[in-house]
Amino acid sequence: PSKQQKKDALSTLIDVVNLLESQNNEDNDVVDLLESQNNEDNDVIDDSLNKNQDP
Repeated sequence: PSKQQKKDALSTLIDVVNLLESQNNEDNDVVDLLESQNNEDNDVIDDSLNKNQDP
C-alpha cells in the first residue's frame, strides 16, 4: 500500500475509535441517569422507613 493509503486507513481507524468512544460515553450517560434515578428512589424508600420508625 502507498503512503496515502496507509494514512487513509489510519485516519479511518481513528474515526472508528472516536465513534466507539462517543457511543460509549452516551451509554455511560444512560447508566448515570439510571443511577441518579435509583438514588432518588432510594431517598423515597429511606423517607418511608424513617416515617415508619417515628414513635
